[in-house]
Amino acid sequence: MKSFVTRAVDRLGRIVLPIDLRKKHRIETGTALEVGEDDKGQIVLRRQALYCQICGSMDGLVEFAGKKCFICEGCKCGIQEMT
Repeated sequence: MKSFVTRAVDRLGRIVLPIDLRKKHRIETGTALEVGEDDKGQIVLRRQALYCQICGSMDGLVEFAGKKCFICEGCKCGIQEMT
């Protein structure tokens, strides 16, 4: 088992991730992380999965309008056909 570090939750519910973990996992300011609970009731923190904002696909993603919003190639082609 890996070693753990204790961090207190502040009054807004925030915690600070240790610098060594941020470096190891390339978590920088602005990196989106998902927080949830698994089927065993454990809290899970993971990098946000990228998916198409239109159909939900995770394949063939391209950034849409430079806004850190992603759509798949299929939806991009569909949008281009509509214009």
